[in-house]
Amino acid sequence: MQNFVPPERARELVARLSAGFSPWTVRATGVEVRRYAGGPWELLEIVPLG
Repeated sequence: MQNFVPPERARELVARLSAGFSPWTVRATGVEVRRYAGGPWELLEIVPLG
């Protein structure tokens, strides 16, 4: 969970991951919209694509 580490440590991880990253194609049928309220994520909506 990079939102709890110092910014320089997060940047180091991004640099390491970016070095080996190769883009790919993905096909999606929809997007789930969720909200975090201190516990499990709550599903608010499923938005279909296309």
